[in-house]
Amino acid sequence: MSVAVTGATTIAPADGNAYIVAGNDVVRASATVDLTGLSSAGSLTFTAKYRVSSGTGTFAGRDLTVIPLP
Repeated sequence: MSVAVTGATTIAPADGNAYIVAGNDVVRASATVDLTGLSSAGSLTFTAKYRVSSGTGTFAGRDLTVIPLP
């Protein structure tokens, strides 16, 4: 899972800021990513983005929390 940002700033989802699980492992985990360069003027939309390398992925219990820093 990665995050896409749209609005006053645009950031594409990237493996560099993603939580990655290999294989068919069942995990409960969290990750924190510091996104820099975001515009303080205007609105931003943060969207969770998912990718599988093959087949179909199953994702459950998903939350995306955005905490603005001063």
